[in-house]
This record gives sequence, C-alpha cells and structure tokens, in this order.
Amino acid sequence: MRKPFSKIITLIALSSFCLVSLFNFSILSTRAQNTTKGDSAVLYGFNTQLSISSDLMTLDLFKTAIDDLVALNISQPTIRVQMDPDSTFPRTNLNSSDIDCSLSSPINCNPAALDLYKQALQYANDNGVETLLIITVPYWAKYFSEADEVFETKYNFRDYKSITRDFINTIFNELEDIVTIWQIFNEANRHAFDSYDLIDISNRNYWRKLKRTMKYIARYINRKYPSANLTLNAGTFPTKGDNYNQTIRKLNRYFRNISTRYDSISLDVYPDTDPFTLALFSDLIGSYKKMYQKPVYITETGMCTGDGRFNETDQANYLPQYLDQFTSAGADAVILYQYQDNPELFGGVCEHSFGLKTRLGVDKPAYQAVSNYFLD
Repeated sequence: MRKPFSKIITLIALSSFCLVSLFNFSILSTRAQNTTKGDSAVLYGFNTQLSISSDLMTLDLFKTAIDDLVALNISQPTIRVQMDPDSTFPRTNLNSSDIDCSLSSPINCNPAALDLYKQALQYANDNGVETLLIITVPYWAKYFSEADEVFETKYNFRDYKSITRDFINTIFNELEDIVTIWQIFNEANRHAFDSYDLIDISNRNYWRKLKRTMKYIARYINRKYPSANLTLNAGTFPTKGDNYNQTIRKLNRYFRNISTRYDSISLDVYPDTDPFTLALFSDLIGSYKKMYQKPVYITETGMCTGDGRFNETDQANYLPQYLDQFTSAGADAVILYQYQDNPELFGGVCEHSFGLKTRLGVDKPAYQAVSNYFLD
C-alpha cells in the first residue's frame, strides 16, 4: 500500500487512531490462466472510506460505493476492508492485555468502531457483495518493534500469542459469518507487522519473528475456524534491473516460507506508466500460480493524480490496461486503489488522490473508463 495501512477495484487506507478504512472490491476465484476482459470468474471492485470519527467518511458514503459497485452488474463483486487496529482496539487499560468488546465493560476495545465495520460488511452481504477483511493485532502489543509510547508494551512470544488469540476470537465471534476472505496483516514484507513502520525483510530478527507469528496465526485459525479462507499479502514495487531481481528474491523467500497454511497469495503492485514493470508484474502472476498452486490476487493497483507525475487523463488511460493485462495474465482478483479520493486529504497529495472520484464525489475520467471496461 502507498501509505501506512490497508474497480473499479481498490483497497482501504487507514489513519492511526482514526477508524479509517478504504474498501477494496474484487472478484475472487479459482480459474484457468486464459481469461477474457470482464471475466465473471475474476473478482473486480473498488474502495471507499469509513471512519467513526469523521463527518466526511460516513457509513452512507460506504453504502454509496457498494451501490455503485452493484450497479456495474459484475458477477460476484467483493469488498476488501482494512480494519484499523488503533481505532477499533485502542489501549484503554494499561494494566491489562485482555481484549473484551462487551458494551457494558469493554477492555482495550471500542465496541462502536467494531459495530461500524459490522454494519458496513452486513450491508455488503445483503447486497450480494462478498467481503475480504484485513486484520492486524493491536499495535499496542509489540513483539518485534520497541514500545515507544506509554500505552504500548513489548511482550515475549507466549504473551503475544495470548493477545493474538483474544483478538482473533473477538473478531471471528463478531464477523465470521460476514467475511469471505481473511487477510492477516498488510504488506508485512515491507511494513513491520506490529507497528507498520517500514522494514527490510532481510533483517534476520524481523524475519524470524515474522515467520513465527504468521505461521502461528494461520495454524490457530486453521484449527479453531477450519472454514476460514486465508490470504497471504505482500507489497512490491520493483523496477528494472537489479532492484527488480532483489525484490523478487525477497518475495519468493517470503511466500515460500510462510504460504503453506494460506489459501491464496495477494500482491499490491503499482506499475505506473512503465510497460516493462507492468509486464513483470503480469509474469509474476503466472509464475506464482504455477509455483504455489493457489489463487493469486492483485489486491492493490492504481494511479494517483495529485502530485504532478500523472494526471486524470493518464489515470483513465492506464487503469483499463492494468485490468486487461492482469486479467489476461491469470489474476483471480484485480483491485484498483481507490473508489474516491480521501475526503480528509490525509497521507500527502499522491496518497489522497488515487480515487476514481474526487473527494467531493465528482467522477474523474477514470471512473467512466473503468465502467466502460466492464460494459464493452
């Protein structure tokens, strides 16, 4: 993802201490490698924002995004939602690591925030939209990163596992029936799983603790919630030459060591206007489908229009190309980032301008271009 935290298709961007979610709509499937434009077996969709503390990022805005997605008449539309752990599970009791979301006496939980996600996901379900939820263990619980704030605590693995189990059970008890696909952490190969700070996966201590954590979570969910469908996500922004080769080596190591207990692989990729990079990403799809015998999802791809590098015409020209090339390469989902520019303009001029609509809800040329992609 282009900023901390995680087509018409898109993903959710979240801000710290604010329940902000950007919602990815996709179409997930197990399908043959040769596909056609708008193939009903592929997941397509888009993101929208949701915030419990914002007058702009409302449940009504989220519902409008769902309604627009449904109006495209795409087969099996899916929404991808990133839950903000800081806003949903804030540290409210420094003397306890328990998680309790009961309305009467919540501990380290904001029941209203959790309910907002539940309402949004239920609305998607009620309108025939599948759901993919990104979940992250609350950031106040550290296992690799240092505890830099008064509300944070660094734990040994035994205690971190206990918090993780409480968190997973709380989420599944509330949302299991309305979530189709579960994503554990977002871009953990680039961002520390317990802080979202940028990290080099070559860091041996991080790599050891990441593997240990990801494998434990998958085993626990596999055992207690055997019907849960898990996807393993990575962010990758390779370019030509050695940087690309180095990135792919790290990606291969990441998936090879962790993917066994996961049902699919998902990639966040941004080719921009470079045909070489677009072709490389497309090659990755086929390689990973063959190598791991699992569905491969493009869970983020898009183009910003606010920082001067690209304009709205570029966005309209290139997004249909992304859809077409990734679909032809065999992607089981292609998710554009994002439905609407972030209304609160967080994250810098590029980050808040990926939308197919402006922050005021006015269509950019890309909205019609993507709509036409599915109508042709």
